[in-house]
Amino acid sequence: MRALNVPSDYPMATPDKPAGKRHPVLLVATLIGLHIDIAAALPEGSIPNVLAAVPGLLLFASHLDKLPARFLAAVVAMTSFFFLSAVYAIGIQGGGAGPFIAIGLLLYSVAIATGVYIDLSLRSMDQTRRVAGWLVSGMLVFAILETYTPVQQFALWFGQYYSFDINIDRDLFTFGGYRPRLLTSEPSRAAIGLATAMGVWVLCIRRWDPISLGKLGFFTLIALYVVRSPFVVLPAMLCGARLTLWASGDETRNAASMAGRFVMLLIATAGVMVLIVALLGTVFSTRIESFSAQSDWSVTVRTYGSVLAGWESSLQRPIFGTGLDNFDAGRAEIASTYRQLGVPSYVTETDLLEISINNGFAVALIFFGFVGSAIYLWIWGGLMRSLAPLAPALLRWFVLFCTWLSYSAIYSPSVLGMAFILLAALQLAARARIEDAGDDSGGLGAPLLQAGTQPIGDGR
Repeated sequence: MRALNVPSDYPMATPDKPAGKRHPVLLVATLIGLHIDIAAALPEGSIPNVLAAVPGLLLFASHLDKLPARFLAAVVAMTSFFFLSAVYAIGIQGGGAGPFIAIGLLLYSVAIATGVYIDLSLRSMDQTRRVAGWLVSGMLVFAILETYTPVQQFALWFGQYYSFDINIDRDLFTFGGYRPRLLTSEPSRAAIGLATAMGVWVLCIRRWDPISLGKLGFFTLIALYVVRSPFVVLPAMLCGARLTLWASGDETRNAASMAGRFVMLLIATAGVMVLIVALLGTVFSTRIESFSAQSDWSVTVRTYGSVLAGWESSLQRPIFGTGLDNFDAGRAEIASTYRQLGVPSYVTETDLLEISINNGFAVALIFFGFVGSAIYLWIWGGLMRSLAPLAPALLRWFVLFCTWLSYSAIYSPSVLGMAFILLAALQLAARARIEDAGDDSGGLGAPLLQAGTQPIGDGR
């Protein structure tokens, strides 16, 4: 077996380097804090994920000696970019500490997410897959109990102390049924937490056989039926990305090949969505009807509406956008775009307008403009490469796509935590794939799919 081609300061265990000390209690406490996402109020905003703060920062401190140099360089680049954008924002807006608080939140988020990432990286892929599988099963059971048994009353009682979204009537009107919270602040965060756990399980599957595909289909259908959120489809999309690499081969990595694979992935994703709607049409019929009647504006702003608003804002400020955390400078373009899409005035003329920007793509376009967003994505590319150097670029970028599709606060612990957790799983899988194949190609292609016990593909 050839040596793994990774930097010597990379934290993961290799055949010639044993795993470092792990901290399971701190890791579990941090993951619970990231999932529940309770925030502490500040005069200029809030501190998110406070339950994850103490265990997460302790976890980070315990792994300070394992930080790769390339990762530190990427973090310095991102922090510098945020600083320049903050100076630009204050130059436009004048006064206010919001942009510099955002830099502090970025570093806070990086610390927590990095601690989780390193601790996961010190584990084996098989162990991680088993834990993720049990976690997904437990979350689905709890979601079923919360939806159909008196456990629902406990969940609502728990959430009343920090949740802004305990509106069962909205669930019934918009979604056609109660949506479980899984002890989070709102149903969409419950869906994202479940999707993250499922994503880790998907990425750590050693080989795709009919049983594994059946489990993924079962998990996805149950999650869609109970949780009633499209976010739980993201793991199936990650599976599609892995199978796309297998179908197209993972040796070539030029731009044309990447574009072709991405087109294949979009086609596969569309097919999965059509199948899901066909199987579970009744579950989503209420929301589809309210969306068609333009009474469910949250679908509009969570999807294409936010991106269109960000696009319009960037057209006015294409170079560097409004600057970091300077939402007010783009408020006019955002409100105008929403009004054209039928979003009601109680959203466009109130503070709900800022909350309504619900994905990272839109936020990047508003804060950084076209040029700044391209620079920010380039920095993210380097950051992801430093965290998952063995993994195919397509999967790294698809992880970022899933993360930004899920969250809007691009510098929060939730965003970086989800991305770093999935990147850790991706790197564990890439390492196991290389060790199984006996080379250092870094691919997650064949053999990914197998029938019975014989792999399909080139047999490596």
